[in-house]
Amino acid sequence: PEPLASEGRAARAAGWCERLEADEAVRAAEPDWLVRPQAEPVEPNDPEYARQWNLRVVGAPGAWSVTMGDPSIVVGVVDTGIVEHPDLEGQVEPGYDFISDAGIAGDGTGRDPDPTDEGAADRPSGRSSWHGTHVAAIVAGRANDGHGITGLAPGCRVMPLRAVGRGGGFASDVADAILFGAGLFTTEDGRRLPAALPIMNLSFAVDQDVEELRLACERAANVGTLLVGTTGNTGGRVLYPAAYDSVLAVAAVDRRLETTAYSNFGPETALSAPGGLKTEDAASVGWPDSVPSAVLDDTVHPAVPATEYLEGTSQAAPHVAAAAALLLSLDPSLSRADLITY
Repeated sequence: PEPLASEGRAARAAGWCERLEADEAVRAAEPDWLVRPQAEPVEPNDPEYARQWNLRVVGAPGAWSVTMGDPSIVVGVVDTGIVEHPDLEGQVEPGYDFISDAGIAGDGTGRDPDPTDEGAADRPSGRSSWHGTHVAAIVAGRANDGHGITGLAPGCRVMPLRAVGRGGGFASDVADAILFGAGLFTTEDGRRLPAALPIMNLSFAVDQDVEELRLACERAANVGTLLVGTTGNTGGRVLYPAAYDSVLAVAAVDRRLETTAYSNFGPETALSAPGGLKTEDAASVGWPDSVPSAVLDDTVHPAVPATEYLEGTSQAAPHVAAAAALLLSLDPSLSRADLITY
């Protein structure tokens, strides 16, 4: 049989042992488990790390003593795109802009190879949340660079698949972005991934079933991509695409790991992760219990890289996507079903 040290498949090992113990000539059989030294937890030197309660409550320092991620593991981020930011320098694989409407894109063009977030002006003040950058840095923000925050899987990479812009985005654009990430879509200029991304984060929601979106998620899941989606921030039922069987639905909890009032829940919910609560400061540390990550500060011109606190299931989902990336970094042979089980 394959050695456990190279395969790391507990379920397979247990199956071997059950078959062996069924033989009357075998007294007992158990896996020869891999023993690891218990290293000290890793604490990055990024200046904002002290405020990243979200990473500590999910056990990131202990996980990092085993792996901080492998650059061969790329997580697709279907979102508003990204901006240049020190926390994402060297962390990003070339992506694509799937927004077909130039007005929504804000860049004067339709689909193109540049997934830069032009700013969604999605706040009451007219400022932008830089949503895709915030999400991407939660997954794979660069660690130990003396700047800003660190991601949960800082050794891994992200691929921005821009499908949401000013006022939202069309389901058809999102569906094509998902299919592209799954290696199932060729762009008009001939771009196609040679293989499916193992993980895609979907931090957006729609309140109705959209057949094109549903079929895209099913096709991506069928080729082995783990889709991680947000349940929604309306305090009601789980929204789409998280409500689909093909998507792992993630709800949000606060610093106390208690349910947040804004997070949607339902039977489709697979698990919860830190989404934060900006009205709380449970540890009395002087900053809100929402999730810090990379953005641009557009209160000045030109806008400059910054760290900002946001709350929501959009922040919860990338924690799960990043945790899956760490698992794959340890054992790239893990399947979509394995990642969901573990």
